[in-house]
Amino acid sequence: MRGRMSLPRLIVRMARYRLWLVAVPVLAGTLALAVNLMAAPRYTALARLLPPRTNTATAQSMLNQIGGTETIGASALTLKSPSELYASLFLSRSVQDSIIARFDLRRRHGESDMDALRQRLAGLTHVDVREDGIIELRFDDEDPLAASAIVNGMIDAVYLKAQELSRAESENRLAFYDQIIAETRRRLVEAETRLRTLEAETGYTRLKGQEETTSLTIGDLESALLARETQLARMRTTATDAHPSVQRILREIAALREKRRTIGGGAPKEKGTTAPDALILPVDRFPSLQARIEPARREVEIQKEVLEHLMKARQLSRIDEKRDLSNVQVLDRAVPPTRKSGPRILRNVLLATAIAAVLVLLACLSWDTLYQNRRHRRVTWRLLRPFVARRRPRTGSAA
Repeated sequence: MRGRMSLPRLIVRMARYRLWLVAVPVLAGTLALAVNLMAAPRYTALARLLPPRTNTATAQSMLNQIGGTETIGASALTLKSPSELYASLFLSRSVQDSIIARFDLRRRHGESDMDALRQRLAGLTHVDVREDGIIELRFDDEDPLAASAIVNGMIDAVYLKAQELSRAESENRLAFYDQIIAETRRRLVEAETRLRTLEAETGYTRLKGQEETTSLTIGDLESALLARETQLARMRTTATDAHPSVQRILREIAALREKRRTIGGGAPKEKGTTAPDALILPVDRFPSLQARIEPARREVEIQKEVLEHLMKARQLSRIDEKRDLSNVQVLDRAVPPTRKSGPRILRNVLLATAIAAVLVLLACLSWDTLYQNRRHRRVTWRLLRPFVARRRPRTGSAA
């Protein structure tokens, strides 16, 4: 078939351009070799860091036990994977500015624009987080000593930045504790004031065993009354009611009955009375008194417990303030590399040669297909004529 292109025929047609197909890739490879040989060597310093432990504040855990929100006092470093967050700190602006100032990179690189210098520093810094969480920090530089020094300097800068974040977090946490402690104390004073007012009105105090004392008193009265009535029954067998001893026992029985009636449900005492048995209240009033007093008592106990936990948490936050937030450990500090990491001459030469060979082959195929064929040449020329044709100069002007 005439219009069909086979591989041998294509090879024969491309043989016409063998000079271009050989010369251009060889020239590109030679240029790449020359550029790589003239380029300054590059060294890569490497440091490895163990995955940081999760920051668990003792005071924060204490606050969570009393119902506090888990995010209260939490550091930003606990909101994501610790390894990824520490890796991002190496590329932060504060760390970069610290490295630029410490190693005088503006003079060394001859760059006065800080933004451009930060971008260049970020391009030379490589931070990778492995699957096991280990952080690998690399930095490329022409001087192996400078590369290792900059890597170790970045680790120190991140450590100082983490300490600064830890101090800021501790200050914010202490301010939060001071605020809620003051509010809790105010509520405790109000609750105690309400409780004291109710106790003064009702006589139902916070003394332990007031109900038990009342019950025991009633029991003692019943026992004494029963004993007097038994004694009166024995005396009446031998004496009349006019006998002085009988009269005395009758008066004692009347007093005991009156006392039992008062404790068992008599009218409430008048305000301001200071009788020795003021702690003993009528039994039938205990349910109503408890309904009024117990909520106030519970409120006071709750506020005391909350205040106690908050005070403990605030004291523990002092310990957390001394705790280093940058608990990442350096597995391998950077040492001056002995082997060059770049430029990779063989790889760059082969890559440039392959790219040039592909481009020149496509160019030759396009030229042979579109221009050597007469029909294709006419179509191509018709399409390109409006763009490449020159305007004819005017030979005359209108009369």
